[in-house]
Amino acid sequence: MIRDRGMMKWLPFKSLPEQEDYLKDMERKRNQVKPPELSEDEKEQLDYTLNHLEVGQRIKVIVFENGNEHKYDGDFEGVLIQRHLLLLSGMAIALKKIIGIENESDYIEYA
Repeated sequence: MIRDRGMMKWLPFKSLPEQEDYLKDMERKRNQVKPPELSEDEKEQLDYTLNHLEVGQRIKVIVFENGNEHKYDGDFEGVLIQRHLLLLSGMAIALKKIIGIENESDYIEYA
């Protein structure tokens, strides 16, 4: 039985700069995941949460971008007409990239 060693067999070629960049890109693409499909219930819950946020409320925004999930903490400032959620820190997050919002009461921060 032949057993493939996966990416390990290409590691000796990392001495070539072009090869190293190519291998890093392959590894990054391999670790990417497909965007999650939100059910109608999840979309409704997200919409409800967005409509009931108050200015200054501490939230955690879960965003899916470039094949990876990112989490941002901040204080809610509002929703812009251009379809962005705005945090008091000045960060604007596109609503179409948001896959979840958690209120301060929904999660505990660990120091």
